[in-house]
Amino acid sequence: MKTQLEHAREGTETKQMRAVAKSENFDIGILLSRIANGSIVLMNRKDVSVGIGKGLSTKVNVNLGTSSLKIDPDEEVKKARIAQMYGADTITDLSMGGDISKIRR
Repeated sequence: MKTQLEHAREGTETKQMRAVAKSENFDIGILLSRIANGSIVLMNRKDVSVGIGKGLSTKVNVNLGTSSLKIDPDEEVKKARIAQMYGADTITDLSMGGDISKIRR
């Protein structure tokens, strides 16, 4: 399975790229070029694609996660729900402690 970067470098538009271009009211050719050169990245989760980078609207990302000193999955879920409630564009789990696979599920 090719990455968005690989598709962009080949000049191939994907449905994720088209969705971001539409939601940002952004020229697909410029988007493709900027993905190819690394100045824009796409974050995809299920059927939602978000573009982050040069020329796109500002996004709010929330970083959360456990550490080797504090492992409380319930607290991380609570943080994720609060982030979603307040409209975060992306949520990134940076967990480094505990059963990370279980925590992310």
